Amino acid sequence: MDEQLKLVLVSWGTIGIIALSLALIAWNRMKKKNPNFATLKASPQEQHKAKIFVMGVLCGVLLYAIVLMAIVATMCYKFTPWVIYGICAFWSIMVIAFFVGCLRQK
Repeated sequence: MDEQLKLVLVSWGTIGIIALSLALIAWNRMKKKNPNFATLKASPQEQHKAKIFVMGVLCGVLLYAIVLMAIVATMCYKFTPWVIYGICAFWSIMVIAFFVGCLRQK
């Protein structure tokens, strides 16, 4: 069990590093296309795109951490209380609702 948990944590960490690297590459490409991207000089549409991108990355990281918590809890215990799954589901729904709320333009 201990070896499986280490394997899961290492692979999960590798996936996270790759995902964040891809997000940084995407941010760099957007910045190269438009140097005013995510600055006060940008148009309202560009500012909205930047806000969506940043909130998407932050919400993705939060979901990633929540799923990791559920995986580790499942692997560490023979019996995982349903409360842990309920908390993970609740926080996942809250993160998704927060991101959908950010998609609306004021």
